[in-house]
Amino acid sequence: MEIEFVQYSFYSYLIQHRNWDIYVGGGFTYYSQNIMDYYIGVSSIEANENRAEFTADEGYRTQLELYAQHPISESWSFNTGVTHSYFSSNVKESPLVDTNQVTQVMVGVLYVF
Repeated sequence: MEIEFVQYSFYSYLIQHRNWDIYVGGGFTYYSQNIMDYYIGVSSIEANENRAEFTADEGYRTQLELYAQHPISESWSFNTGVTHSYFSSNVKESPLVDTNQVTQVMVGVLYVF
């Protein structure tokens, strides 16, 4: 039996400025070899002339996050945020991956019942 697990830690700090809630956070995630191989590995059945067989090693992700929320009315809030994730360098060795860094930007509204 093979063990699969993810270990995740995240810290977030709230800064209140005027009517804004601003969260600054950082995290670390460890992925076992089986989890990494499931997502970015290429089995012999999946391999072809453009995609070589690949067995992934264990890996990790670090991330930094900035998120802000501002009330628009009693029921509506404006939300925005940016998260930058950096994965271990062995991730981009997979033929399915071309970079080990990802930046995500989010803008939206939230309705509270």
